[in-house]
Amino acid sequence: MERKKFNKADLHAPRCREMIKDVLSYPDKDFYGYFSRMKEQYPQMKQYSNRQIAKWIEEYNKQMAHEVATSRNGVMLPEGLGYVVVGSCKLTEVTAKLNIDYAASSKYGVIINHSNYHCEGYVATIQYYNDIPRQRFKNHVLWDFKACRALSRAVSAEFMAGKYNHYIPLSKWSRVANRFHKFKFRKPSWREKKRERERKEAWVNYDEFAGFD
Repeated sequence: MERKKFNKADLHAPRCREMIKDVLSYPDKDFYGYFSRMKEQYPQMKQYSNRQIAKWIEEYNKQMAHEVATSRNGVMLPEGLGYVVVGSCKLTEVTAKLNIDYAASSKYGVIINHSNYHCEGYVATIQYYNDIPRQRFKNHVLWDFKACRALSRAVSAEFMAGKYNHYIPLSKWSRVANRFHKFKFRKPSWREKKRERERKEAWVNYDEFAGFD
């Protein structure tokens, strides 16, 4: 089967979007007044420079990212902001076709998909959940989570090392919500009961030698 041609992205092409300013990358400029508001809320922080505070936050985030990437049970974020967990799942056939290996595709000039043979076809999924009973906060449904590059690469490294069985398998039947909410049993309908009864009756009356007389 002939592969489709891959058009390599031009990394030096002009960008037509406004880049988001990272408050930790340029603490002295204090974009959006992040550090000034922090020092106003916590006066004891005024004795430290913005760069010192930014360094502490970065180190804390690195430790948390490492814990998320290596922990099977996930991590509960501070201040009850939610729960982050790494799981393993199987891609659908349609999604697998869109899972492009950009490094290999750029090298050979054709579209090459990730095979994931090293993890038996499983891929990592980093999920955030905050609809936790007795820990819901105002406007929790408006919160979203996007893994940074460092966290994504740390999780990918764990999968590449063959540790995909270490994580919780997740699917539409086994979701993160099931860890916080009791499974609700659905009473079968009369049609489902009828089909189950007919199946059992068919097995009782089954004759494997029928038709050989």
